[in-house]
Amino acid sequence: EVESIRLKFNQDEEHTSDLLHELYDDKKRFDTLFDAEKEVHDYKRETVVGEIEGRLNESHELFNYADTKLKAEQKKYDEMSKLKKKGRKVVEVAYRKEKLRRYAAKAPERRAARAKARQAARLAKAKG
Repeated sequence: EVESIRLKFNQDEEHTSDLLHELYDDKKRFDTLFDAEKEVHDYKRETVVGEIEGRLNESHELFNYADTKLKAEQKKYDEMSKLKKKGRKVVEVAYRKEKLRRYAAKAPERRAARAKARQAARLAKAKG
């Protein structure tokens, strides 16, 4: 009976040893798969982060380009606005000068009209 218990114990020990080997092999496979999955995840993360950084840099470049272009357009607009104001002033001055010239040109006519009016007033007073 002791012999049968010993035999049973040896069989159980072998079975346990086999189970431990299988468990160890499974753990190795799991570790390998886990490491592979981690590598894939890290690669994906690096790729996505790299892509996002690339797009972000591209966006910054586009923004800077647009900002530079906008500032140049604003500068042109400001210059045009100054020229327009200056031109408007020049035109206003020219208009005033022309108005004064016309007024001065009609001065002899006005003098003659006033002289006629005075003479008519004198005649009326003399008759009157």
